[in-house]
Amino acid sequence: MSEHCSPITAATSLQQYRTGVANGWFGRWFQKVKWRWQRNKMIATLTEFDNSLLADIGITRGEITHAVDGLLQEGRNARRNKIKSAELAQSEVRPKMAA
Repeated sequence: MSEHCSPITAATSLQQYRTGVANGWFGRWFQKVKWRWQRNKMIATLTEFDNSLLADIGITRGEITHAVDGLLQEGRNARRNKIKSAELAQSEVRPKMAA
């Protein structure tokens, strides 16, 4: 006799699987591929700018790679801090049980 699960149970299981994959090795690999693509695209875009436009931004042609890496790192740190702040706020909002 085969067991059938409800559509809700199946959807929940699928969501748990997707969450596990996103947090697992595949998710980390995908994030690295995405980060590398963004980095290369930003470097290519800035390389197309002329020197006067780069000077307006505040960088030289030799600093493009360093500037892009710094921007991407700041973005990652900001996302991590935002997640930590949200987790902290959520833990503070939880009501305390009366004794």
